[in-house]
Amino acid sequence: MEKNKQPGFMDPIVIYNTIKNKRKEYLKTHFSGRSKKQPWYMLTKGKCKNYEERTMSWGQCVNNFKVPSETKVMNEKLVVKRMGKVAFMESVAQHKLKKWVRKHPAPCDEKDLFKKEFLDPWKEERDKALERFRDSVVSTYHKLKVYGRYSQHDDGYPKFIGFVKNKTTELFGTNVTHLDTNSVILDRACKIVNIEAKKNKNLIGGRLEDPNGKQGIIIIPKIAA
Repeated sequence: MEKNKQPGFMDPIVIYNTIKNKRKEYLKTHFSGRSKKQPWYMLTKGKCKNYEERTMSWGQCVNNFKVPSETKVMNEKLVVKRMGKVAFMESVAQHKLKKWVRKHPAPCDEKDLFKKEFLDPWKEERDKALERFRDSVVSTYHKLKVYGRYSQHDDGYPKFIGFVKNKTTELFGTNVTHLDTNSVILDRACKIVNIEAKKNKNLIGGRLEDPNGKQGIIIIPKIAA
């Protein structure tokens, strides 16, 4: 009589296809709503140990060592982990650098006799390219902050008003002090200052800061309007 359950430990020996079909039927019944790509086998989870040989400080050792479970290994491969803003921008810059290296491969390796004549200039060009890529990524993904000044006794522009998303290449190789009147970034910053001036009549002016926070341009509400 054919059993309608998955094979157990005490069941007689069955062939591979029978086990596989029983396992697929069991997973379809109990785990059909979780994922359509659920494997026919059951992954191990929890604390797992493996009897293996490892190199310790005193020499070779054979013992039961803790190893990550199959579920943990699969999660580390498939789960997308959220990275920080700085790490993301650096990864984009490194990606651009890899494309540059493919187009401009190294003329020789470190063991070459004439590496000072050929490899060192190439490294300088590579470093300059990386700096350009970093500036481009920062100017693209970094948000420009707008600060306001409400009193003549204020020290600079202390209050944060808003930020401008930089989706253009206007700041590539330059800063906000060189933006002209037709700039999209400057136009958005002027709109933010005008909106704040309507809300608060004490606003004297605004300041659009550079991505590095060291330079900026002053925006007067009347001129901005």
